Amino acid sequence: LLPTHQVSHGAFAEDDMKKAMNYCRRFKPLKNDTNTTKAKDNLLRLVQDQHGRYFSRCLDFEAAQLLNLMPGTVEEARKLIPTLDKNPHLDALLKELQPMRDYDRSIQ
Repeated sequence: LLPTHQVSHGAFAEDDMKKAMNYCRRFKPLKNDTNTTKAKDNLLRLVQDQHGRYFSRCLDFEAAQLLNLMPGTVEEARKLIPTLDKNPHLDALLKELQPMRDYDRSIQ
């Protein structure tokens, strides 16, 4: 590790090191494949509309992007994944991701 008290000669400042660590945590894989599969299946689970029809809350690639990018807010998710812009379930999807953000990635 680079000493955090050295700012000169190309060494990282403490704030820069924290930002780099948060960035790395954000994009690291989830802790195990079983959790990843369960999380994706949960995001893709079917819900019933007012007419009794069943549909997925998001598309397969959207679920993969949500798990990879772990957006923290609805606005961030819409900017990162534009196809989610009119998704009525987006808030619920992000709430389900929050425990993984906290536990698997320690994102602040």
